[in-house]
Amino acid sequence: MASLKTKYLGLELKSPLIVSSSTLTGKVDAIKKLAEYGAGAVVLKSLFEEDIRGTEDIAVTEEIQPGTDLWVQNVGMEKKPASYLAFIGEVTRQVDIPVIASINCHSLEDWGDYVRYMKEAGASAVEINLAPMAEDVSFRSQDLEKQAVKLASRLMKELSLPLAFKIGSNYTSLPHFTAELGHAGVEGLVLFNRFWQPDINIEKMTFSTGIPFSAESELAETLRWTGLLSSMIKPQISASRGVHTPEDVIKLLLAGATTVQVCSVLYQKGLTYLQEMRETLENWMDAKGFATVDEFRGRVKTSLQQRREFYRQLQYTNPKG
Repeated sequence: MASLKTKYLGLELKSPLIVSSSTLTGKVDAIKKLAEYGAGAVVLKSLFEEDIRGTEDIAVTEEIQPGTDLWVQNVGMEKKPASYLAFIGEVTRQVDIPVIASINCHSLEDWGDYVRYMKEAGASAVEINLAPMAEDVSFRSQDLEKQAVKLASRLMKELSLPLAFKIGSNYTSLPHFTAELGHAGVEGLVLFNRFWQPDINIEKMTFSTGIPFSAESELAETLRWTGLLSSMIKPQISASRGVHTPEDVIKLLLAGATTVQVCSVLYQKGLTYLQEMRETLENWMDAKGFATVDEFRGRVKTSLQQRREFYRQLQYTNPKG
């Protein structure tokens, strides 16, 4: 039987399958089932940056530590940051897989202290769900990237905790930006963040929310950049967005992903589908004669140069005829 054991962010995972941050990972009972069905790790439902503000004045003493009952009683359960820390502690006590906390941030302000609290509460790592946006013409693309790299550098220096940055695909030069994040010390990159989808109801002429789940067609972009970046940059890649079948998982691992994150398909087909994905991966490995994931990760049967040329091609016409 093939071994699915994988190392991500310095953590030992029993499989490369990670369940993305979502409401699926917002309840202890659901997380316990996901661990049973083969999740190597879970990324907890995100805490939003707006919820963190105002907690800086909370006194942390020897008796009052983040995630403990006294902490919650002191701060009050109505405060989301406190209850989130308590939730981290509860989950880590009940499952035997790494628990990755998540902060969803739209700005690059200083909230690093809260990441430290997450570690103290029991988180194995933290995923920084980075979503800054250039909102006017005065904000340049290089400014956006420099601020993100500066944030990463500061967090990596201040915190002794594995960090992954979850980013969108809409940066001007993903190779340069992700390489700079690697130079700043970021250990993992999640490709890609799927942002909230705006829509308009033309009958009521009001704003509405678009489709919340990813589509299978979104896999191609994830596959392209996983294949390109995995051979160029230091951070490990956790491929996310557009993953709907076990075959998608295999493709992304072949492209060079260290882990693969799933979410939308579990809403659509149920949590047990994760077990089918794991079993299909195991059966494929057995059929191909692979004993470990490392034996085939990033090993499409071509040269490195041929792989890069394949992923770089944007036009349908082959320039070589």
